[in-house]
Amino acid sequence: MNPTNHGLKRFGIAMALYLAAFFVAFAPYVFVQTPEEVAHMMGGAGGWAMIAALVVAMIGFVVNLMGIGSSLNALRKGAGSSGVFSLLANLLPVVLIGLILYSNRLLMF
Repeated sequence: MNPTNHGLKRFGIAMALYLAAFFVAFAPYVFVQTPEEVAHMMGGAGGWAMIAALVVAMIGFVVNLMGIGSSLNALRKGAGSSGVFSLLANLLPVVLIGLILYSNRLLMF
């Protein structure tokens, strides 16, 4: 595989991890029907599912950061439009997650 495709491969892996985190986070609530059941679920399996989804999303974030490094290496070696596309594709989730964390900094920290 040439260096220009490593950034795109990491972008695909990160997107699969983000999708998996979404399903892990919300899967326990599929058959819940009342607010009381939601509260009970959040204290048990739902809370653990949210923690697991957070870990999977953090791994996806790290994979995006590695994709940015691969894309910059490919651009340094003279790659064409696929290097630029993989750089922009990997930057998008990093910037969005950074903006979400910045806008909720009072809640987070």
